[in-house]
Amino acid sequence: MRNLITSESVTIGHPDKMCDLIADNILDAYLKKDENSRCAVEVMTTSKKVIVSGEVTSKGIVNVEKIVRKTICDIGYDNDLACYNGNTIPIEIIMNTQSPDISIGVNKKDIAALKAEEERIAREQKEKEDKEKEFQAILDKMTPEEQFYYIKEIPTKDAWI
Repeated sequence: MRNLITSESVTIGHPDKMCDLIADNILDAYLKKDENSRCAVEVMTTSKKVIVSGEVTSKGIVNVEKIVRKTICDIGYDNDLACYNGNTIPIEIIMNTQSPDISIGVNKKDIAALKAEEERIAREQKEKEDKEKEFQAILDKMTPEEQFYYIKEIPTKDAWI
């Protein structure tokens, strides 16, 4: 069998790279203000708009729009000749405080709750694996025809195949 390996390489002005750089600069700005900041920031762009969204927990306050504009201009998109001007492009910012469900995973004071959640997940995974082994043991004792009819009658929510 022949394997085909592909890769993508883009330059600094490519929208993917620009969005990554903007998100990194936003994170860096929050960390400079509060080293315990937690940021889950996504950035997307077209030729007519930049959208920044995500959740942040920080004691620091940063000017996200200013960071976006500076990053775009530093790349070189700082005039209308480039068809993309960091000084004038519309920017939409949709940022919220990090949800408690996410922050529980990183707050030191919530370690007991996190450990309990991990144990619950591990227990559920073990139960699922046990059911799969049980199911496989039943199938192993059947002919292929019996397996086909048996599997066909299993409700979708319990089907493992």
